Amino acid sequence: MSEALAKKFLPAFKEFLDIRSIAYREGKGQYQALQVMTRHGYQILYNKNAMPDHYLVPDLLIPVVNEFVDWLGKRQLGPPQENTSNVLGAMAGLQIIVNDLMPNNVIQMNAAMFEQLKKTIESIKLV
Repeated sequence: MSEALAKKFLPAFKEFLDIRSIAYREGKGQYQALQVMTRHGYQILYNKNAMPDHYLVPDLLIPVVNEFVDWLGKRQLGPPQENTSNVLGAMAGLQIIVNDLMPNNVIQMNAAMFEQLKKTIESIKLV
């Protein structure tokens, strides 16, 4: 397990799974948060005492979580604008993760840099 999902995103993750018609069910016991169906069977988001604000994501569930992060980024940016939507969606998804892991003073600096980068990408209309 090498990835983590912030617990505050669990409701949005469930919404994403519903939209994609991906089956899931509540976890069992104190360490299982959610069981998500993949082609490899149910994969489990785990609670870990050392990471109270995050769930551990098993390797076989990482592609679904990556798709969720991209979806969440696009949803927060609003409707796509020409060919920049994929790049901006990915950037927004990364910004969500970065914000969740960094101290507030670094987040404010990153937010300004992110906005500048977003304006630059929009201005050159990436193909």
